[in-house]
Amino acid sequence: MSNYNFEAFEQARRNYQVSDLPFLSKARNGIQAEQPYRGLTILHNTPLTLATAFKIELLALGGAEVVTSCIEIVPPEQRAIELLQAARIPVQLEKQYASTFDFHLDCCAELIYLPPPRLGAVELTQTGSERYRTQALDYPLVSVDDSQLKVIETFFGTGNGFIRAIQELVGTAFHNQPIIVIGNGKVGRGIIHALSPYTSNITVIDCKPPQDSALGFINAADKHAVKAAIKQAYAVVTATGVQGLMSDYYQLEKADCGDALLINMGADDEFGRQFSNSDVVFDKRPFNFSLTEPTLFRYLDPIFFAHNHGINVILDKQAKAGYNPFPTTLAENIVREWQSIYQEPIHLAL
Repeated sequence: MSNYNFEAFEQARRNYQVSDLPFLSKARNGIQAEQPYRGLTILHNTPLTLATAFKIELLALGGAEVVTSCIEIVPPEQRAIELLQAARIPVQLEKQYASTFDFHLDCCAELIYLPPPRLGAVELTQTGSERYRTQALDYPLVSVDDSQLKVIETFFGTGNGFIRAIQELVGTAFHNQPIIVIGNGKVGRGIIHALSPYTSNITVIDCKPPQDSALGFINAADKHAVKAAIKQAYAVVTATGVQGLMSDYYQLEKADCGDALLINMGADDEFGRQFSNSDVVFDKRPFNFSLTEPTLFRYLDPIFFAHNHGINVILDKQAKAGYNPFPTTLAENIVREWQSIYQEPIHLAL
């Protein structure tokens, strides 16, 4: 094992009063003795936050040689970098590496263009999973997004993060205002769920109507109606996963949007080339990442556990070469255990 300084993590847990990580905490209890990752080299590339640092701790405790990077669309948290450096875990933000790795733990498929991992990769997001799915991979790729698990983060966590971010930006000014949400997938439905206590004036733009008949609805193909509604909105939130949607499909620019707050909640820039960075809140990056804590630990914990555990799935020969969804039974068990701890209305997300 490398000469890691695990006391740095213990100190950080005390300093930041870290809680709400039951899955990672339980995994930490036995992993140092079991050493499931002994001798493995792992390249870790996700948003680099404080919560991420505690995820990486488990890989190091398990015996791995870990190199940490950060996805390009959001800057790394300085406190996360400082913690990993104190723990003597390498942080290399430039994606230029002298050697290949046994595993890639990826997000948004940013590592897909590097020399392939020797044993396999685990992808966190829908955007990244779709990119990997189109490739002829000669190694196993496990998608955490392709499971029930991701609703915990995307429906509950991202919705909660959106509300905290808009409250930080405008206070209560968004209450009872007309808000448009473009996209009614896991992220969009989570934002709508989180918004509903604050305004009943929510319109969904999607290919099919939402189940909740109290919501307004515009068919995504009706470009004229979409443009007219946007001009009257207090805020327009994109959550489709389609890069450049507003510029390329709707052929809109800032002048078409009136005084609306323009907010991107996708992993990619969904506003595109016709919108400058300053036209969109937080420079077109995912809005919840404007917060010190973009997603609360309780919503990340089971997802981070699963992202790490994807390595175990591959080592146990439960994934073939090519694209693989995260194992269904394991995902269901994690969701059930998380629900028993936090009592969130999980049925609304599934």
